[in-house]
Amino acid sequence: MSDTERIFRRNRARTLARHSRCALACVLAFCLAFLPFAPRIDSGEPVIEPTRAYAGPAEFLTEKLADETIDFVDDAIVSSLDYAAEKTGYNLFSKAADLLTLPSGKGDREIEKLCNEILSQLGAVDQDIKDIGDQLTSEILKLGAVYSTDQWANDRRTLTEMAQKYTDAYNYYQHFLDATQNYSKAQESGDTQGAEGFKTKMEGYLQNFADSFDPAKTGDPISFASDIRKLASVCCETYPNYGVQNPAGSTLPQLYLLKEANGVCDQTQAYEHQKFATISAQANECMEAFAKLAYVNRLWVDYQASLSPDGQAPAQYLTEQETVINETVQAINDLGAQAERYAGTLMRPYDFNVDVDMSYTERGSTHMYGHYLAFSRPIDLNLYAVWSRYTMSAYQGKALNSSAPFLLLKTDHGALVHRDLIVYERDTMPTPRGTNYWDYSTMNQDWYNLVSTYDSNYRLVEGAGDFATLVNPQSYALSGGHDLFSYLTGYGDMDASLLPPSSTTALIQKWYPADKTHDMSEHFNHPGMVGSWCFTYDYVADLTNYTLNQSSHELSNRVKNANTSPYHYDKNLYDQPMLVMLTGSSSQSHTIGIEQQPDASITVRDDNGNDIASGSHRRSSDKLSIILNAGDSFESLDLMDHRGNVLDTLLTADGFNLCADEHGLVTLSTSMPYKDCVIRVTTKNSAPSETADESLCSIDGVVDGQTFAPGDPIVFSAEGANVEADHAWGAARLRPSSWRIESLSDGGIVEVADGAWSAHPFEALLATGGLNEGMYRIVVTFARERSEDGVWIDMGAPYRLGRSFTLASAPVEPEPAPGAPDNAGPAQGGSALAATGDPLPLVPFVGIGIFSLIACAAAAFACARRNRPATRNDRRAAQR
Repeated sequence: MSDTERIFRRNRARTLARHSRCALACVLAFCLAFLPFAPRIDSGEPVIEPTRAYAGPAEFLTEKLADETIDFVDDAIVSSLDYAAEKTGYNLFSKAADLLTLPSGKGDREIEKLCNEILSQLGAVDQDIKDIGDQLTSEILKLGAVYSTDQWANDRRTLTEMAQKYTDAYNYYQHFLDATQNYSKAQESGDTQGAEGFKTKMEGYLQNFADSFDPAKTGDPISFASDIRKLASVCCETYPNYGVQNPAGSTLPQLYLLKEANGVCDQTQAYEHQKFATISAQANECMEAFAKLAYVNRLWVDYQASLSPDGQAPAQYLTEQETVINETVQAINDLGAQAERYAGTLMRPYDFNVDVDMSYTERGSTHMYGHYLAFSRPIDLNLYAVWSRYTMSAYQGKALNSSAPFLLLKTDHGALVHRDLIVYERDTMPTPRGTNYWDYSTMNQDWYNLVSTYDSNYRLVEGAGDFATLVNPQSYALSGGHDLFSYLTGYGDMDASLLPPSSTTALIQKWYPADKTHDMSEHFNHPGMVGSWCFTYDYVADLTNYTLNQSSHELSNRVKNANTSPYHYDKNLYDQPMLVMLTGSSSQSHTIGIEQQPDASITVRDDNGNDIASGSHRRSSDKLSIILNAGDSFESLDLMDHRGNVLDTLLTADGFNLCADEHGLVTLSTSMPYKDCVIRVTTKNSAPSETADESLCSIDGVVDGQTFAPGDPIVFSAEGANVEADHAWGAARLRPSSWRIESLSDGGIVEVADGAWSAHPFEALLATGGLNEGMYRIVVTFARERSEDGVWIDMGAPYRLGRSFTLASAPVEPEPAPGAPDNAGPAQGGSALAATGDPLPLVPFVGIGIFSLIACAAAAFACARRNRPATRNDRRAAQR
């Protein structure tokens, strides 16, 4: 079932009026009793007497669902409990009698409508419960292929057998409603023969329902008190007391389904989100058995009320109902506590497939000095983002028994290949001796965009050893322990089409600029001069036969160095795909936004009871306690990402009805996602949440890739979206709030200056006198704000824009950015390409002329001077 269908069904169920849930009394009375018709007035219309409520216990739920339990309870279970725990019903018998006397079958149609509403609700609950079982069964079958799950499967079968009689009674009730609905339609259409057939079915299903409780009619009759104890002995740890024996003297079985599921997950699964899904499904399967028992108990109470002359269930059944509900809640809380212990801090399934914002700029430029031979020949290279995007699709995971999460960027738009990383250019100068050549290359803009995420929670891997964070050692051993890619797809549930081929290489952080790696040896073999001002980079060359017991030496041997000089570059690397993986810290943090409504408020607190402000940062997997204060208009409490996608519905209207105290307060808990999030309350009076358009944000005064001379001041400004919006509740804006300057180099990204804005004008002046020559990036942060009660509230998940610039002695105005640059890599096959594209002949070495010797000496002196260790005076000058 799709998410859309699930949401539709749940929303449909929530809209049902409470009186429709009690329509069982109506249809039971219709079948079982002769109902006196109400008196008619002169118009012929029946007189509808006011419905008379029959009161159950003052409070069924002496214990509410615990806050940590709500996080694991499926909506189907909450809906079942909400119906079972409903405190009052309605005496609809006189109304039913009146409806049957309405002309033109109106009474039949209303009964049909009531039955349809109940069936719709049951259908939604049934589908959700079926999904729970199907998901868990599918997971067990998959895990069973690699690990023995016989004991777990057998114990699940024990639970199913114990709960079967409640499933049967539940189904009899549904069939009874179907027959009642069909009987009503037949009556309305005048199909007397068909109506008689459906009436027979109604009576039969109703008798089957009643027989489920009769020891004389069935070998294992429904007995709520003993059956709850039996179910608890299979599912629960601390409730009830297992030392008590049943009346027959035999000890109840003591099976711990969640403990068994936990052990199997640790052995067979790759990632935390998989274990969370399995533990939650097993907890829900257990809870579903209790919820269905409580639901059937409610039907039994309604049935007894239909048999009573005064339309009220005898006190003994109401007392039993109170006991059933309270013990059911205790059992579900026990299951919730187990699930919290095994899975409470694990990454959730909604964190697995993510769209992550990278440290992105579209283009840049770099000044290449080209110090060769007896003189330098500088040039500026334009850099472009070829493969990277501002927002990248990725798998985000955390291996079981690992402390650090990871990101694997997907190849939904093709794989990154080596040529994407290289910007290459050749400069030529004809001379009488022959043409002189200068080859230049540097790392393209993609590397700067992929080295980290914008929030700095993830950074590009540094070596082959980092790939160990992709695997759970226990399940990796089951997989054979050597093939990463088959493990990712077979155990990690990743789509092979969204990963590069298994023969791929991998991108890592290390590269070395041309001033450290240039060479000029090839000019000996050419009548003119050839200088290579080209960078080199490291990459992981082999990911096959990757085992966890390899030494650091073995892993380091997998890292190779590529010299991008056209005389040295391996042409086979050009189109080799690259795996792009980033690793995160165990203490990464994200922002949390809190959306209030005029008629509902939310308070979020940390583990120490401190209030958490909207827009603040929290560590991933930290426990969040949420206190909701709402009334009858409440509809849902949702956990969302900053793009407005619902990650998890934390509380439904049914859940609120079940758990709210007399002041309309509900406390529940969840964990902080591994992404920026928003907690949103929705009520019947909520205005649609607005979204500010990110495309309206801009940075002015600097063009991507622009070059400035050292010492020149740089003035820039920022424009947000809807900054001057009015204070209507729910209005949204993106306000320029801060800026920073980052230095971009082979060593990574380093912040060198920053500032903040509180109001117009959003302008800044950067003095460049103290900055070294090189590449830089301006990053402007736009605060995402929402108006509530006349105040702008920070909602977290700030939007960021970047503009790159270069400080160089010979500024060159950037060319207009092309739509899709054709990024030429270095030439192939040990020869360089001239401007015409013709290969250059390499002539054998025959001697070194005096000019070449002088040039070599001059170049060597220049290189030595550039690469000498910094003196104390140099460092002081840099500090000044």
